[in-house]
Amino acid sequence: MPNIKNITQSAELATFINEAGFPPGILNILSGHGHVSSGTLVGHMDVRALTFIGSTSTGRLIQWAAADSNPKNMILKLGGKSPTIIFEDADLETAAQQTAYSIQWNHGQDCMAKSRIYV
Repeated sequence: MPNIKNITQSAELATFINEAGFPPGILNILSGHGHVSSGTLVGHMDVRALTFIGSTSTGRLIQWAAADSNPKNMILKLGGKSPTIIFEDADLETAAQQTAYSIQWNHGQDCMAKSRIYV
């Protein structure tokens, strides 16, 4: 199930970019099932740049598929673990609650799930 909040934020970003006067086609935000959407984009000869955030294994597949079409500018953030830094002047009660919530929200299947904590 896609993260509705992220999809909504991406759609809002596209609206702001359009209102700012960017030419059509400068930025395209697509949502959909990964293997269908990404398979089409990665292999398409007119696509010149891609950004992907996700697993290392999927990132490798995307890189190989892109190399088989045309050289693309690729930005890949793979296999990251989202750290949280809690400073000494923080409200520790609130920080603890919000950090615990973030790792449990969406069953931890979120690129912003705080899985490492530095206090």
